[in-house]
Amino acid sequence: METIIRTGRAILAAGCLAMLLTSCGNASTQQQNGKDSVAVGKTDPAYDVVHDISLCSRLYTTECHLHKIVVYDDRTEVYVSGHELFGKPGDRKIAIPIDATVKAYIDFSNFSDNNVRIGADSSLHIILPDPKIELTASKIDHTGEREFTSFYREKFSEEEKQKYAKQGLDHIIKVLPQQKIIEHSRLSATHLLIPILKKMGYKEDRITIEFRDGINDANLTNPDMRPLIEVTNEQ
Repeated sequence: METIIRTGRAILAAGCLAMLLTSCGNASTQQQNGKDSVAVGKTDPAYDVVHDISLCSRLYTTECHLHKIVVYDDRTEVYVSGHELFGKPGDRKIAIPIDATVKAYIDFSNFSDNNVRIGADSSLHIILPDPKIELTASKIDHTGEREFTSFYREKFSEEEKQKYAKQGLDHIIKVLPQQKIIEHSRLSATHLLIPILKKMGYKEDRITIEFRDGINDANLTNPDMRPLIEVTNEQ
């Protein structure tokens, strides 16, 4: 059995600032109202940073749309030309289109002073919470499905089609590093947080924003990062 994935155009949408700023929910107003009431006795310079960033709650950073065609041939000869699927006597082949959406977000609800380092030179180092990645696949596009089955072979069952579609999703996970989702998430978070931190008096050239060691696109296929990826099916 061989499965071939053909990739359509991927559209990466990172840093939709209007939506991102909305997710912070009038942070400046809440910050002003909150400091007088809760900052009493809070002398740690990291406190204000933690307070203001935690107002952002969940921050969606990246959205990627992928179109895949999963091709299965139990005689190992596979090729797709336009919308036609050709075969020889005895062949049984199928091409299944899948549309998948990959979204990444950062949850700041548990952001704490463990995520903040302030140097003696007024440098600021922000360690972002681990990103979460949602992989949502729409149901199989039966109208775009192409099947070739010899007259004495059985047609593909729905169970088989679902199994091949799942193989397509597994392949999407394998190629996620090519989409640079983690890096787009870091850049989007940086574009949102820098203005907030500058208003607090920090200089942009002394601000570093990154994920913890090991959280990067190159490691996305590692088992240790698999819990960060949630796969759901949209019916």
